Amino acid sequence: MWEAQIACSECDATHQVHAELKPRAFSFECPATGAAVNLPFHDPSRLVSEWREVDCLGPGSIPASTAETRGKFEL
Repeated sequence: MWEAQIACSECDATHQVHAELKPRAFSFECPATGAAVNLPFHDPSRLVSEWREVDCLGPGSIPASTAETRGKFEL
């Protein structure tokens, strides 16, 4: 399991987010407002702490949804 701290653009708080695989792009549901927050891979500015592999999740960790683990490249 992977976990990171994210600065939420919806409520300006910091949330702990987790994913099964280390994602490049993902979204999550803000616990304060219930709105979907998208983090595209080309905008890592809201990543407070890097993704790290953990054995157990922190309290209140939010699941990342629609996680994209691979980027798309053009030749």
